[in-house]
Amino acid sequence: MSRTHAFDRVVLGSGAVGQTAAYNGRERGCSVLLVEAGDFGGTCPNRGCDAKKPYVHAAAVVHAVQRLQAAGGGVVGELSMDWSRTAAFKKSFTRVTDPRTRQDLAAAGVELHAGTAAFTGPDTLRLSDGREVRAGAVVVATGQHPRPLEIPGGALAIDSDAFLELDDLPPRVAMIGSGYIGMEFACAAALAGREVVVIGSREHPLTGFDADAVAVLEAALPTLGPHGVRLVAGARATRLEPRGDGVAVFTDADAPAAVADLVVNATGRVASVDGLGLEAAGVEAGAAGVKVDATLRSPGNPRVWAGGDVADTGRPALIPTAVADARVLVKNLAAAANGGALLEVEDQPIATVAFTTPTLASVGLTEADARRAHGGALHVASGDLTTKKFYRQLGVEHAFYKLIFDADRRLIGAHLAGPESEEVVNVFAVAIHEGCSQSRLCDAVLTYPTVSAAMQAAYRKTARG
Repeated sequence: MSRTHAFDRVVLGSGAVGQTAAYNGRERGCSVLLVEAGDFGGTCPNRGCDAKKPYVHAAAVVHAVQRLQAAGGGVVGELSMDWSRTAAFKKSFTRVTDPRTRQDLAAAGVELHAGTAAFTGPDTLRLSDGREVRAGAVVVATGQHPRPLEIPGGALAIDSDAFLELDDLPPRVAMIGSGYIGMEFACAAALAGREVVVIGSREHPLTGFDADAVAVLEAALPTLGPHGVRLVAGARATRLEPRGDGVAVFTDADAPAAVADLVVNATGRVASVDGLGLEAAGVEAGAAGVKVDATLRSPGNPRVWAGGDVADTGRPALIPTAVADARVLVKNLAAAANGGALLEVEDQPIATVAFTTPTLASVGLTEADARRAHGGALHVASGDLTTKKFYRQLGVEHAFYKLIFDADRRLIGAHLAGPESEEVVNVFAVAIHEGCSQSRLCDAVLTYPTVSAAMQAAYRKTARG
């Protein structure tokens, strides 16, 4: 009869939530087992937001120089993006993530299992090496994985994980999906000189961003690189077929929407819950992930908690969300162990960014959502920023802002398109969180000449309207 190994805390997954729970457990003197089925470190550094950064940054640099040259800014010489060199640069970071994460966790006294685990009861799990373990608490932090492309010929496409492992790109690339993944990869590939087609089932890409900001991106797509990005909107890919000259992507039309050397499944990600045996623990999960209450605890099993991308919280699957979840989760683990009161995750606006070209950034309510929530009692300041001298000096051709205020002139939404939007949006995130007024935003003294100051000058003009 096999012996059951007991741990105070068992953590499934080694991303932001998993590592925080593991380190916190050791700091509190708990015995901790961490189980990881893939690369240690989680999605973001291995095959997500951190891993894509070298590509989108290289593409942004190329684009900025090309725009400045076109504007007569005095930069001379041809500049291009070598995808293979960028890939090698990216791998110099990703290849060390797994061993370093293992080393650091082990040094902290966390026992590691490189494999899988499945619940066999409310507080018991079986590991893939056959061991049985009993847990005082279980933290499910298994994240998400690429959504399968379940159409005929779907195996001819690679997913986003595989895309980030490519050593180079062929001349023609087709993206199936017009969300974050598809649009970010499409812009980078186009600026690296590839012919790119994006096939999206929605009428416009990047659902969830403000419609006017998305329109600025749509206007920019044909201008990216030597070929631009061709967007096939409102069309669902129905099958893939091999052709002598590549892979044909069909929608409902008879002729293929695209023929490409490489087809990428960029249809999104789904919660990684299969194989966890959650039903044996009385833990409910659905398409959006593990069901939890506002304290990140399973309603069906008080020993089980979940956070980050795998938790069904209704919040976006982003690394800042996971970090915020982790802070609350470890406090609640300690409180539950001592019979204390549990904290609820704060309902606050979360800034989001699409690292497209131009960059889109958003926080708070879109105009459409604000009008549904507040009716006509809104004040909206918006406009094209490319007429501003600051943007003209940078050669920027596509830039936009929109600030949404409620009836009391408190900021409730900010939506940006253009360079450095990913930084400026953080100011607006704090402003919304603190209930900042329109007059306060206008009166703040900012550095100059900067994107923030140029934007402030634009919305000051509408502040008294």
